[in-house]
Amino acid sequence: MNKDVRTMPSDLLQNLAHLPKKIVALEGIEHTPSFVLHELCGEKAFNLSKAAFFIDNPDFNHFKGVAGYEASTAFGNAEQKWQDPHAFINHIQNTTFNKLVLNSVQASILRDGEIDPFKAQELASKLGIKVPAFRAWEMKHDNFGFLIYEFAGQSLDGVEEHLYNSLYLLNFCPLF
Repeated sequence: MNKDVRTMPSDLLQNLAHLPKKIVALEGIEHTPSFVLHELCGEKAFNLSKAAFFIDNPDFNHFKGVAGYEASTAFGNAEQKWQDPHAFINHIQNTTFNKLVLNSVQASILRDGEIDPFKAQELASKLGIKVPAFRAWEMKHDNFGFLIYEFAGQSLDGVEEHLYNSLYLLNFCPLF
């Protein structure tokens, strides 16, 4: 057995194991990336206080917000969003942080596969993320996913690599 899996908290492991099935159940519903982001950021997963997901296309010099999460405006309990997806969508469409992320459109933050630290920090400041961390990963069609996030009080020692690997689940979400 992989040592990392044994040391991963059981709530987190269970949450991640059920996520692909939940994504499939949302077929045809817009805002799937928001469902996944909220699931990854929640208390039973990586327990982040804020996270903003973007798509970056360096070839076209285009960077666009896709979904935002803020713990203080989270929707009900963890399972409620999956049981009532339309209520969840209505909720997130009215949160200030998510609107701020969705309205973020700018030039690419990535060049030659590297994050421009000045642009990333400037965006984090605009989003009110005081102690930001950044992750980028490859997506389809030469795009990159980009996440700016903030821990909810504790570090992710021992599971940060699991967060990075889990971000690839966002690649399976349709973008409308």
